[in-house]
Amino acid sequence: AMIAFRRRHPTLRRERFLTGEPQGRQDLPDIQWHGTELGAPPWGDPEARRLAFTLAGTQPDEPPLHVLLNMDEQATEFALPEIPGLGWRLALDTGREPFVRDAEDPSGRVAGRYGLVGRSLAVLEGHRL
Repeated sequence: AMIAFRRRHPTLRRERFLTGEPQGRQDLPDIQWHGTELGAPPWGDPEARRLAFTLAGTQPDEPPLHVLLNMDEQATEFALPEIPGLGWRLALDTGREPFVRDAEDPSGRVAGRYGLVGRSLAVLEGHRL
């Protein structure tokens, strides 16, 4: 399942450095950094244990990915970006069983905020509404 997920997302096999600017025909920046709140990465906090980022697809038909990292022991909620015409679907969450989800499972749809248990990560895939 992880191999299939990686094959679906050329953005995970980039050959260029991320710049924070739109690349090619994409409208989204290639990467956007966040903390538990959007646009607020905790760069200045040496005790920070939570980080999130959004990766734009490298191909016109490739959906974006939103990655959540919780290195703290405590569970936390992360704000999710709103992208016009797209929703989010859970692709994997290492704090849940099974941790890899079926991309077509409608129960994996999430919006607004996502709760992540301690010491885990999750990846959400964008999907057309």
